[in-house]
Amino acid sequence: MTDANQLLRAYVAENSEEAFRGLVEGHIGLVYSTALRIVRGDVALARDITQIVFTDLARKAGTLPADVVLSGWLHRHTNFTASKVLRSESRRRMREKEAAEMNADKESDTVWEQLMPQLDAAIGSLPARDRDAVVMRFFDKQDFRSLASSLKLSEDAAQKRVSRALEKLRRYFERRGVAVSTVTLSGLITAHAVSAVPATLASAVAGAAVAQAGAAATPFLISLFMANIKTVAVSAVIVAAVTIPVVFQHNSIARLRADNQRLQQQIATQAEPPPAPAIAPSADNRELLQLRAEVARLRREQMQMAKVEGEKKSSSPITQAVPSGPQESVPSETWADRGFATPMDTLQTAHWAIRNANVEKFRESIMITDDARRKLHDVIAKMAAKADPAEAAKVLDEIEKRGWDAEEGLLFPMIAQNQKHGYKSYRVLTENVTQPDEQQITIQLEMNTAPAETRQFHFKQFGNAWKQVIDVADLPPEVRN
Repeated sequence: MTDANQLLRAYVAENSEEAFRGLVEGHIGLVYSTALRIVRGDVALARDITQIVFTDLARKAGTLPADVVLSGWLHRHTNFTASKVLRSESRRRMREKEAAEMNADKESDTVWEQLMPQLDAAIGSLPARDRDAVVMRFFDKQDFRSLASSLKLSEDAAQKRVSRALEKLRRYFERRGVAVSTVTLSGLITAHAVSAVPATLASAVAGAAVAQAGAAATPFLISLFMANIKTVAVSAVIVAAVTIPVVFQHNSIARLRADNQRLQQQIATQAEPPPAPAIAPSADNRELLQLRAEVARLRREQMQMAKVEGEKKSSSPITQAVPSGPQESVPSETWADRGFATPMDTLQTAHWAIRNANVEKFRESIMITDDARRKLHDVIAKMAAKADPAEAAKVLDEIEKRGWDAEEGLLFPMIAQNQKHGYKSYRVLTENVTQPDEQQITIQLEMNTAPAETRQFHFKQFGNAWKQVIDVADLPPEVRN
């Protein structure tokens, strides 16, 4: 009789917990490893199966033959139990799928057509962790066990988070005139969230992604960001950097203003010349007169440019325009995370995020449209042809590991600009309400060691939060065309 049989008899005869513990310690490696292979590496399922097998052993120990080969019995029973658990899991998932499809079928196509154009904006309005839970559950098709592991939550907490997120989405749609229950909403998202992908798209996207990753891996950009950003992985920042910042001042107006400012400074520092001789003006006097004439010319051009812009604005379909006079400068040391309750709050929160290199908060403050994102990616793809393939692969790995996209591409160059020149303050020049839930704000951003820049922002309300919208029109001509 083997040691295992002796322990088994002792457990049966004396109900010895110590003997049964010896059986478990001697055979748990066999049972767990067998279960893990059958369930293809699902650790949680393998643990459950191991528990079931030894529970069955304890229950059936008295009925086993005296000469039973315990290892062989445990191996067969593990196979049987694991197969049974897998079938149960498969049936459960099938029932979940059928229930989702039934719920989706009960809703008319009209309801989905109402939800569809608003769905992604609604999901984008959720807090980051709720948004991640919804995307992983309905778009990545993760079960709650995997979802809980990814979010570092218990399975129960993961289910509650998804339920709360669905309720927030339901209220979002209700405020916009679409009444739908959370059960129906869950079914509709499950049924329609992920469309069939063309067979050749994956390979095409993979090739373009590698190209994008290497797009900006040039020595010039590497040296630029090495000098200005010490805390960010250089290779990834370079790729992000080619997606140019969100707002661009009108080149001609900026040039005129810069020239005007420079000339005015020269005039202000010019010593007052002595009275002009009766016969001929002095050289200094002639230069001053020329400068004044140049300033007058520039002012006329600025006025003409402002008139043209005013005519353009008056011809656009604006429901309400409420310009405000220039406000007091807001010093950078007073910038704070003010949330997103108003456009002004979002404006300051975004600048605070730039100054503090807070990626997550900057992501929350903006919404890049699909068209704009595609345009930015197209630019990167065109530049990729010039990149070294080996460096492109390294950059792609870094980007994928950190989960960076166009949002970081907008942020990192501004972080570099702030670290190089120092954001000093901003002054709001105008506020224009274009729609009840849309607003445009123009500011003048002042820097310590560089000329001030004029920037225009487009804000839109998503639920209770205002976000800065980046559309194709906000991109520079070289990216749009």
